[in-house]
Amino acid sequence: FAHHSGPCIITYELLTVYLLVSGRQGMITFLPCTDFEEIARILDDKRLGGQRTEAWAILKWLRAPEQYPKLVRAGYCSMWKGFEPALVCYVNAMLREWARRGFRNELLAPGDASLGLDEPASPPPMPPWLGEEALHSCHRSALMAKLPTHYSQYGWPETGEDHDGSYLWPDRRDDGWVLRWPVAAKRPAIRLSRADVPPPPSAAAEPALACRKRSRCEDGPGRSALQAEWTRLTKEELPKLAKGRRWPICLDHCFQRVALDAAFGGCWYDHLDRKRGAAIRQIADADLARAVQAARRMRDEGAAAVDEMNAESLRWRGKAGPKRKR
Repeated sequence: FAHHSGPCIITYELLTVYLLVSGRQGMITFLPCTDFEEIARILDDKRLGGQRTEAWAILKWLRAPEQYPKLVRAGYCSMWKGFEPALVCYVNAMLREWARRGFRNELLAPGDASLGLDEPASPPPMPPWLGEEALHSCHRSALMAKLPTHYSQYGWPETGEDHDGSYLWPDRRDDGWVLRWPVAAKRPAIRLSRADVPPPPSAAAEPALACRKRSRCEDGPGRSALQAEWTRLTKEELPKLAKGRRWPICLDHCFQRVALDAAFGGCWYDHLDRKRGAAIRQIADADLARAVQAARRMRDEGAAAVDEMNAESLRWRGKAGPKRKR
């Protein structure tokens, strides 16, 4: 349904049949990173078009489990069970990006209350597996394998060469969540790196996360100006400069990763809780100022600084940086 030639009248009945067939064959909600809006911008047209309808179908099935008992037990459905409002945000992000690219959303419209796509007033709880690097790396590898000419522009460390068609699926078990491979893959499950229950309010129990409390995040003219500059630098200026200059990264979420890591001197998600939402909403004023300074450095010093800082960020994650194209 992403592309078709000639006249085609799409009805809910046709869409339902298509999705039921797709559901039996298998679906996926692509998650190369944690930000749904950014995921939508990353995806190529074909996969973005598919995500609109497939993610909406998963939402529809989860809301009527008695009608779709087999489908809701599938990994691509069960991973979202209990987090339907978050999935609504995912669907709407895909629909908005589809329209932004100039395509029509024939039957689905972002925020359509009649389809259950109205978003809550405040950010909904996110699944505990969102932010698990093993999951996101698996999806990046899959996307690289599917269309390397498109996804190689993002400077991911994954090449797609080791992707065999298997995906990690979040699976809720009695003793917590794990990431599991299909049975045929014969690989052990991976327990989440963070417990899916709120941590105790003890700095000793969570020394890294306690770092985010070292200064308050206060709304005020100074912070507002920093936030505005952060958004402008990472979402506008740096991506624009990266185009055509062979920088190793070019997307806003990559620049944010590098700048945040530089601000904390290590992986930013060791200091902020990804499950609580965007870093900009949690980060202390002093840390935000350092992140903005890191973004300014990339802007002012160009490719050399971007190379150095991106490589350092990847080393903190135990990864090798991408090879520069000549």
